[in-house]
Amino acid sequence: MKIPSIPLELTQNVQKHNLDLAYILPNIAACSAPTDKKVKKLYQNSLKTLCGVLNENHGKHNWMIVNLRTEKYGYDPKLVEVYGGLFEYRPFLDNNAIPLDEFIDTIHFIDQFMAADNRRAVIVHCRHGKGRTGSLIVGYIMYKYGVSFDKANTLFVKRRKIYRHGVSVPSQVRYLRYYEGLLNSSELRATYIRLREVPIKIKVQKLVVHNLNKKYSLGTLGIQCQTFADHGASLVLVSKLKDRKADKGEKADVVDLICIPSKKAYCESPEISFQLTMRMNSLTVFMLWFFVNCYLENIMSFDNSQTIGSIKQEEMNIDIPWERMDGYRGSNGRGYRFFDSVSVTLEMI
Repeated sequence: MKIPSIPLELTQNVQKHNLDLAYILPNIAACSAPTDKKVKKLYQNSLKTLCGVLNENHGKHNWMIVNLRTEKYGYDPKLVEVYGGLFEYRPFLDNNAIPLDEFIDTIHFIDQFMAADNRRAVIVHCRHGKGRTGSLIVGYIMYKYGVSFDKANTLFVKRRKIYRHGVSVPSQVRYLRYYEGLLNSSELRATYIRLREVPIKIKVQKLVVHNLNKKYSLGTLGIQCQTFADHGASLVLVSKLKDRKADKGEKADVVDLICIPSKKAYCESPEISFQLTMRMNSLTVFMLWFFVNCYLENIMSFDNSQTIGSIKQEEMNIDIPWERMDGYRGSNGRGYRFFDSVSVTLEMI
């Protein structure tokens, strides 16, 4: 199916009112968070003006605003209906991946809403209309038009011109790659669905920080294992990894730091996050983290000689290089390279 171009009349109304609103498809747009507060309208979209433009472009009651923010609404959601639209709240954490099941459910919800009437449109926003918004819209394009993540993300960048990189947070990219795999393989989808129906616990065995500079190896690096709660609106602690020992690294001035949970660490969700915080003299030098879906990491690690129809019950290792960790506030700004990579050993039980 060919991806449609954007009708000129849609963008003309947006430009006339100087809104931060970008149509990615004729029926899907991205914007930064609007406000109903007068004091902020100088640098934010006015909710009333935004809704007025949407009424012009699509007609009253034919459009829906989907708010992805956990920070705060940013406006009174009841006003959206007063101004002629519909409102849906799907809160996900800023600068984080969206839990895969919630991500897929939201894409299907949007698709079903628009399928009911071809005049309908959906406007998605988070805080800036980039990471969470981009993830959802890029995923929808992949789902609806059968294109790759790279092609969908390139389209998002082209039409959301205010940002040059589209979806770029490493964990968000990782989850969109998971989704790409599910869309491209019916066997992978069937296995994943089957696993979600069977309760499997994830046991955290250890985490190894490879080639960590020796002078930072003891007492300065804090590691937490977390998982999603509230459908992706918050994180809860699974365990802190405190017990540790250092093995020789590849060079004389580095070590491999082996970190083990101080007590047994089990997670009933396949979605796991690890946060690494380096502190020196009470100052935070860096804070890095990454999210993984353990089921898909397990299934997608099968080689060609194995069947994808079952899951490996033995220990599994997930390797995350420095470059694929999320930096400060979801950026690629990770600071000085203190180590090369992290490997996590997990067990499915």
